[in-house]
Amino acid sequence: MREGQPWAKDPDEDLLQEACGVVGVMAAAQELPVAQLTYSALAGLQHRGEGAAGIVIGEENFGGFRFVGIKDTGMVADVFSDRAATIDKMASSAILGVGHVRWPTSAQAGDPFHAAQPFLKGELVVAQNGHIEEMGRIAEQYGIKNYVSDGDALTQTLEFLSRPEHAGSTLDAMHDLFPRLDGGYSLVIAEPNRIHGIRDPWGTRPLWLGRFATGAFMIASEQPVLHEAGKVTDEREIAPGEIVSIDRHGNTESSLINREAKGGLCALEGVYFARPDGILDGRSVYQSRMEMGRLLAREHPADADVVIGVPDSGTIAAMGYAEESAIPYAIGLFRNPYTTRTFIQSSPEVRRRMVLEKLRPNRQVIEGRRLVVVDDSIVRGTSSDALTEVLRSAGATEVHYRISSAPFVNPCYSGTAISNPHTLFARKYPTHQERVAKLGADSLGYLSTEGVAQAQGKRIGSLCMACMDGSYPFEVPLPVSERRILPVQPTNR
Repeated sequence: MREGQPWAKDPDEDLLQEACGVVGVMAAAQELPVAQLTYSALAGLQHRGEGAAGIVIGEENFGGFRFVGIKDTGMVADVFSDRAATIDKMASSAILGVGHVRWPTSAQAGDPFHAAQPFLKGELVVAQNGHIEEMGRIAEQYGIKNYVSDGDALTQTLEFLSRPEHAGSTLDAMHDLFPRLDGGYSLVIAEPNRIHGIRDPWGTRPLWLGRFATGAFMIASEQPVLHEAGKVTDEREIAPGEIVSIDRHGNTESSLINREAKGGLCALEGVYFARPDGILDGRSVYQSRMEMGRLLAREHPADADVVIGVPDSGTIAAMGYAEESAIPYAIGLFRNPYTTRTFIQSSPEVRRRMVLEKLRPNRQVIEGRRLVVVDDSIVRGTSSDALTEVLRSAGATEVHYRISSAPFVNPCYSGTAISNPHTLFARKYPTHQERVAKLGADSLGYLSTEGVAQAQGKRIGSLCMACMDGSYPFEVPLPVSERRILPVQPTNR
């Protein structure tokens, strides 16, 4: 978020958003279609950002080096739909590529084109996933005042510190700057003939490194895109606080950000953001979501006829709930792929109508039955409130919501678009009775924070769940009275 706007309007009414997905490719002296590889990887990360997309490639040019790129608002296929020839031409002599897909967070939504990434400043390219708190204030200490986002401020600051009269190198500049940064982030940073992958000291956002049979390297937000790009001979998750540097000859160097950090991966990566065919901290995302459903069934059983999931994010947890409860699972909702995003509709009533048009009920499953409806989260309540209307109209006799995360009652400072706690459903309606009544449901059950951690093979304290429990991994710029906004009474009853 921009400085001075801590409670800027979130860009979507009831959708978890994360900024964003990143890719880096180093050809390592091989003649490879770098831009095409970067494009393909971005397509595999489309779920991490539909607001904008961009690619910057680096190529040797007349004995020197230059960066050229394309970025714009929209989906990956839309941004590059009529530019295939340009990409092919760019790829002919490229040795490295950086790509980015973006969700806007808070105030950045008002300036979508200029906030699109990657950012290019001088001979430095930066693609960022996440958010760096007060990056603008830090940049201004170096006389940098014109920036459109924290990622832009970071790019300009690193470029300034990399100059010979300061740190003297990009890697030295990173080791100077990163120990002072708060926030959750994964980064791909490129300079002439070298590329870097960086993960914050808490390991909040995922980042993977893969080496291909060709000798090329790829850095990406998620593991599955590595395998979609080619035959992987070696892969690993970049460690929390690690900077991996790769030059054009395939030489790699690893160093650590010098900062003590406690916390861990954002719990919502396992709940919602990450692809279900991927791995997070060594654990299958699919298995984690299945276990969330099983634990939900143990914590919040229901007397019902059928279990359905809210597509697509609630489907796997719904299968786990059905397996544990021995209640049949069925597809009760189909998502309409042709609707317009709800956040761009100006009228609240129009936004509600768009939500109703997103989900198509399967009357063969719903009519005359008591439903367990499994979803990953309730952010602001818009979708769930409208969904109850859809299900009742389709003939459901009872609607029992089961949510595979704990209630969101706190703002996020690590890249998820949960900036204003006063708009959050669980904060606005702090008691269990109020929440059930607002949803028009027969019952409601959230997975406990202990369950969220256990399902991902973790313990409390080894995941970041600040949006749920108020335990931030670093100091946040809020009054003490706002730092731990806990539910008024137990919510898992």
